Amino acid sequence: MNAYDVLEKQEGVIRIGCGMHSRRKFESATVDGAKSGRSLGEAGLGYFKKLYDLEEKIGEKPPDERYRLRLEIAEPIWKEMKEWAEGHQPKVPAKSKIGGALRYFLNEYEYLTGYLKDGRLEADNDYISYCTSCRVMSLYWGKRRNISHLYNTFNLAS
Repeated sequence: MNAYDVLEKQEGVIRIGCGMHSRRKFESATVDGAKSGRSLGEAGLGYFKKLYDLEEKIGEKPPDERYRLRLEIAEPIWKEMKEWAEGHQPKVPAKSKIGGALRYFLNEYEYLTGYLKDGRLEADNDYISYCTSCRVMSLYWGKRRNISHLYNTFNLAS
């Protein structure tokens, strides 16, 4: 059982993925992956660049306008990337860096695109994900504990 399993059982909680987590896997494929997977990693990063450029442009807009622009501009990019990933995943070794990046992307696609449902949500929830993991660890141990206690208990200070 992981933090997300615990959270998803809570009433009213909807799981939203983090684009940055998926983006990092493509970046890893370009840096640490086999030469043959690097160009695919670059292509994956290209999709994320388009998405993050859009987020930078609309970041200060009201939520209703962000929602509209995301559906108009970001949703087609996500769909195109999904088709691209589905086309390439069977052609690469599953245990390669690019294979892992494609698998993660496709497995998490529903959650990665979840932010499109509401203009108040962010495409990158890396910070929230980290904080949530700490909160869930606290629930897992049966008591609400002080964050500094969690840091000490799980050696998270670094």
